Amino acid sequence: MYKLLLCVRYLRTRYIALASIVSVMLGVATMIVVNSVMAGFTSEMRVRLHNFLSDIVIESRTMEGIGDMDQQLAAVQAAAGEYIAAMTPTIDCEGMIMFRDPYNDKTITTRAMIQGIDPESRGRVGPLREYMASYNPEIEDDVVIEEAQRSRDEPLSWELTESAALYRENMKRQEALEIRDTLEDYAPPVKSGLGEDPETNSSPEFDTEVSDGIDTNRSSVNPQNSLHQNEFLSDPTFTQPESTIQTAPFPARVYLAEGIVSFQAQDPDTGKLHKVKLVRPGDDIILSTYTVGRPPEIVKMNATVVDTFRSGMNEYDTSVVLMNIKELQKNRGMHLDNAITSIHIRLKNYDDAQKAIAALQGAFPPGMVTIRTWEEKQG
Repeated sequence: MYKLLLCVRYLRTRYIALASIVSVMLGVATMIVVNSVMAGFTSEMRVRLHNFLSDIVIESRTMEGIGDMDQQLAAVQAAAGEYIAAMTPTIDCEGMIMFRDPYNDKTITTRAMIQGIDPESRGRVGPLREYMASYNPEIEDDVVIEEAQRSRDEPLSWELTESAALYRENMKRQEALEIRDTLEDYAPPVKSGLGEDPETNSSPEFDTEVSDGIDTNRSSVNPQNSLHQNEFLSDPTFTQPESTIQTAPFPARVYLAEGIVSFQAQDPDTGKLHKVKLVRPGDDIILSTYTVGRPPEIVKMNATVVDTFRSGMNEYDTSVVLMNIKELQKNRGMHLDNAITSIHIRLKNYDDAQKAIAALQGAFPPGMVTIRTWEEKQG
C-alpha cells in the first residue's frame, strides 16, 4: 500500500516522470502485442505450407522422373514403413492454362504449375478435402449463398457433382444451338427451280467480258450439294439430335486453384465485394505442357474442371492445377514406364523425420532423387 501512496505523492507533481512511465508501459505493451500477432501469423503460415507439401518430399532430379511407380512406392514402404502414415505419388511440371472469359468472350492464357495426383491417397497425406469448394458452403458477408455440394464423408474423386453435371449438359446444349444458328446464318439459300421468274432470277450483268471456257449460267454452288446440306437446317422444326451433343467430361480432369479463375469485384450498387467466377465445375479448359522426350515437345490437353480449391497460400492458390495422374502420364509420355516425379510422405511423428530420411537414402541409387523435409524444401 505504501508503494501506491509514494507513487501518487511524487508523480502528481512530477509530470515528466509520469509521462515517462506511461510511455514505457505503452511501448512494452505494443511490443508484446506485435510479437504475439507475428508469432501467430508465422505459425499459421507454417501450418498451411506444411499441409500442402506433406512432411517429407522425395523428388526426381530429372524431368523424366523415376520409373515404375508401384515398385518405388513399395521400396519406400519397405525402407521406412515404421515411420510412414501415408504417402502419395505425384507428377510436377510447369505449363499453361487457357480458358474463355464468359463475360467478354476473350481467351485468357496464364502460367500454371500442373500436378498429377491420385486424389484418394493425396487426401490421406494432407487436408485436400477441406480445401475443395464442393465440400464447403460458399459464404459472402456472413451469408451462405450456396450450400456444400458434397458430404465431408464422400471420398475425393474425379466425378462431377450433380449440379456441375447439369450445368455442363445445359452449356453443351446451348453451344449446339449456337453452332446450328451459325450454320443457318452462313448457309447459302436453296433454289428449288420451280415457279421462278426468269426476270428476277437472271444472272447479273458485268461490264467486263467473260473469258472463254467459262459457263456464265453455271452457279458457283452445286444445287444438289446445297440441298443436301441445308434440307434439315432450313426446316424451322429441326433440333439437334441428342446423340450428337457430347456432355461427357474429357478423360483429363482437374481441380483448379481458385485464384486462377476467379477474382474479387466491387458491386457498383452496394459497394460490397463479391466473387466473380470465370470458370465453374463442368467447364472445359486447355492445358499445355511438355513431354519427356528428347527434345521435349509441347503437348496440349483438353480437360474438364471437376472442382476448385483454396488452401490459403497465395503462392498455390494462384498457380496450381491438380490433374488425374494417369492422364498426365499419358500426355507427357510417362505412361510407358509408369514414371512419377515425386513422392509425398506423411509421417506418424514428425520428430522422426531425420530417421526416416536416413532410412530412405538407401532405397534409391545415389544421385537419383533428393529427399528433404518440407522445411528444407522451402529453404
